[in-house]
Amino acid sequence: MTILYYPSVEGNPYWEMIRSRMEARGHETRLWNPWDFPQQAQPILHLHWIESIGMDRLTRRSLLATRLAFWRLENQIRLVQRAGGKVLWTAHNAQPHEQRSDPRSRLVADWIARIVGQVDVIVSLSAIGVDAVHRAQPKARAPVVVIPHQNYIGQYPAGDGAAYRQSISIPADAKVMGMIGLIRPYKEIERGIALFQEVADDNAWLLVAGNCFDPALRERLAQLAACTPRVVLAVSHLSDRQFADAHAACDLILVAQRKMLNSGSVISALSLGAPVLSSPIGALPELQEMVGGEWLALKDDITAGDIAGLLERGRPAGAPDLSALDIDRIVDAHLDAYGLAR
Repeated sequence: MTILYYPSVEGNPYWEMIRSRMEARGHETRLWNPWDFPQQAQPILHLHWIESIGMDRLTRRSLLATRLAFWRLENQIRLVQRAGGKVLWTAHNAQPHEQRSDPRSRLVADWIARIVGQVDVIVSLSAIGVDAVHRAQPKARAPVVVIPHQNYIGQYPAGDGAAYRQSISIPADAKVMGMIGLIRPYKEIERGIALFQEVADDNAWLLVAGNCFDPALRERLAQLAACTPRVVLAVSHLSDRQFADAHAACDLILVAQRKMLNSGSVISALSLGAPVLSSPIGALPELQEMVGGEWLALKDDITAGDIAGLLERGRPAGAPDLSALDIDRIVDAHLDAYGLAR
């Protein structure tokens, strides 16, 4: 079987793990790109972050290019379906994270709804996501199957938290809360800094580490960090080793955002043995049932007291049980979904 994927997201191991396991099982995989020459129809076209079409260097500059890129995707869908193949969409989010009212955002949202209405199977990463997809995408007519997000155990090297702390001048005996990963507005890093400002512990530190492609947000965070004691802002691309090191340097990971359906960031933190504090949003209550409250603490309204208490407790012993999210189980479920599609 040949599987055509869109998009390839640099630095995101989600699709890379699934793709490599598919190839190890003898299936051919290819990547679809709207600017390549038209590709022959494939048995399976698997779409992930459809909104990425409106985010590349060309489409960001031109509404016409955005329309053309989506038109080419729609044409590819028709080629696949006419050849007897099927099209799937994994709903990582029911809607794009950052919704705006400008013409580009409206155009992308309209095209996403149009594309979702044409797929043959929808994959939700959680049970709660099924209803969320139907509410956000009323044009969706395809059956929805639930395939959880796989864990990242073994995907990253062992982290060296002590060395990482030393490299960014955080004391070895500090209690460190982290916000790790790509820095985007919807992650509410500013809220996280505001919560940290209320933590009355001179040995508590906040580490914000990851890349940021929004110059205005980067400047706001730099100003907040400059006037907040014990906040370290490490804004740069994180290699896999640096990503693991940053998590190993933290006693707690904070998820400050208040709107979310699924979170690969939470799963990556747990896979690296770092406990997480978040609000009970999206699929996180389902994940908490799996790993337990000591690893994933959910609070309706996170307070400085919640943060201080978890920092004082430190990391739980051992590691969370993420065996239900083993990559081979997830690949089996994808192959089942492809069978349903066919």
